Amino acid sequence: MRVTKYMLETYRATLCEIKVLKIQLDKLREDERSWVQTDTVKGSSPEFPYMPTVFKVSGFCADDTESVSEIKKLQNQTKSRLIAKKLALQKQQAAIEIWLDKVDDPNIRSIIRLYYIDGFSFSEICETLGMNGDGSTQRKQLARFWKNQK
Repeated sequence: MRVTKYMLETYRATLCEIKVLKIQLDKLREDERSWVQTDTVKGSSPEFPYMPTVFKVSGFCADDTESVSEIKKLQNQTKSRLIAKKLALQKQQAAIEIWLDKVDDPNIRSIIRLYYIDGFSFSEICETLGMNGDGSTQRKQLARFWKNQK
């Protein structure tokens, strides 16, 4: 996968979307569990010593069986779509990390990581790298890097 400037610019949004998809998948899993109705029944052995016991019963309501199966089908389709989207975003995340490790210049690599991934401003990058100035040097280095990438 070829990493583009746009992919780096949207990297943090991609990470947020992965978190949102995980939340949605967890919610779907909870919904699936909520369709099953459970109850307890008290009973005892028909013979002496008549020990009272509590039995747990679970299943679907007979009236809702058809609608439950239709809803489960739709939920499975939604789950499949969310999983596919999450996997695609995770592949993009991994591709960006691999690409970043292949950038030869450690200074540019640091600037890219701080600017695109950590969200630092150029003045914060300058300060983090222990340099004096307002960050215009780092901005120009990054612009030159992208110009040479084309």
